Amino acid sequence: MVLAQVASATHRFGDARAALARGEALGALPESVEGLSLAIDQATGTDMERLLSRRRERAVRTGLWDELVPLGALLGDLGEFDAAEQTFLRALREYGEISPFALAWACFELGVLWGERRTEPCAERAAQWYRVALHYLPCYVKARVHLAEILLAEGQTNEAERLLRAVLSSSDPEVHWRLSEVAEATEDPAGAETFMTAARSGFESLLERHLLAFADHGAEFYLSGGADPARAFELALLNFSNRQTTRAYNLVLRAARSAGQPDFHTRLRLNPAGM
Repeated sequence: MVLAQVASATHRFGDARAALARGEALGALPESVEGLSLAIDQATGTDMERLLSRRRERAVRTGLWDELVPLGALLGDLGEFDAAEQTFLRALREYGEISPFALAWACFELGVLWGERRTEPCAERAAQWYRVALHYLPCYVKARVHLAEILLAEGQTNEAERLLRAVLSSSDPEVHWRLSEVAEATEDPAGAETFMTAARSGFESLLERHLLAFADHGAEFYLSGGADPARAFELALLNFSNRQTTRAYNLVLRAARSAGQPDFHTRLRLNPAGM
């Protein structure tokens, strides 16, 4: 089961399913087996209708708080945005432990829902939830990066830089990437190049160690500041071959257009189960 969890976390989903099957054969608890199996299905966009049914059933049957956040994320992926928001808010209301990590996670997911998932995003609402996530967990690097992106778009470069420099020692190359954008916005070309070089090196280091886990992040980087459409397309295609979700599909189409293959969609099909 531990091998399955590690493989799933690094997006080696084939290895994760194989280890999970061995764990089940050796007598692992059915509840644990199903929980990890659903997580893998959700990550790979497998049989979404069945997945939604099982997620809803488990959220009611087990009464466990940690069933609610994955359910909310799934509803958001399926375009049920209001239901997703209510599920996340319910998770915040019902959380009864003392650790701040879970609360920060739920707030971050609400930020992503408002900033990236909804058909009509609302940066203000997204920023609000990222700030709440940071209230619970000030060192939450992803929340800082996402909030800094919003602030940069609004021209609040000083605040964005403050957020990012506080976690500059982290191993997340997105921090350097966004600091490069801050430097560009403040007309500091030398600083922008320095941070961009560090970002590129950081992404390649992660991709060398955990290619499947960071293929999508790497593709997003090379589509933007990394300025390497061919590399972006390579990574996006690898990501799509590993997880046929709607987001992976949209990413590979964007990368194909950027790489000069606008008709690539005619050769690519999204498994209906992943929609």
